[in-house]
This record gives sequence, C-alpha cells and structure tokens, in this order.
Amino acid sequence: MAARLIGYGLATLRDPRPDEAAALLGAGCHAVFLDITHRIIGPRPARDAAFQYVRPGDCVVIVRLSRFAAGLRNLHDLLHQLDHARVGLRSLEEPIDTTAPDGDLVIRAVDATLQLQAA
Repeated sequence: MAARLIGYGLATLRDPRPDEAAALLGAGCHAVFLDITHRIIGPRPARDAAFQYVRPGDCVVIVRLSRFAAGLRNLHDLLHQLDHARVGLRSLEEPIDTTAPDGDLVIRAVDATLQLQAA
C-alpha cells in the first residue's frame, strides 16, 4: 500500500490562516486535520487524531513548524513519536522532510539543540 500524505494545520482566532487547509490539500494530502483554538499552546485534539490516523510509511505534512509544535521540547517529543511510529514529517515552508535520505538529521539536530539548551 502506498504511503499517504496526512495534513495537519492550526488556526487560532487571532491568526486564522484560512489558506492553510487549502495549501495542505494542494500539496496532495489524503486527509487534513485542523485544530482551531484561541491559543498556540494547549490541547491539540486534531493533531492527536492525525497521529492516531497515520500508519507506518505515511507522512504528516505541515505548513510550518510553528503551527505544529509549541516549542523545542514539544517538537522533540512529536518528532520522536512520529519516528517511533515510522511516520515522516514534511514542512511546506521550511526545508524539513524526515522521509528524505538525510531526514534523520532533522531529529538529530533537534536532539542536539535541546541538549545544548539544557546545558
């Protein structure tokens, strides 16, 4: 079975970004999960649902990291959760694609940055 592209986006009441879902669909996403909230930090039920929906070999597509994770620690945890599930992550606005041949460098760079930040 071919890998699927699964979109995830975030719309806040202050920054609704109505074009985010369209960008994800335009990128070929099979399904799009969109959280609508009043805060960047907090529960993300649609992201949780997307993580439940994906299967090994799929790729979660985001518009940009700031809409996906609430800080470096959260990004670290999410990247490892996806990696453990054998699911990739691709950003449309940043040169990030963990399914690329050098994609593991993204995870290693986040790990190293988090360790440096803790030192």
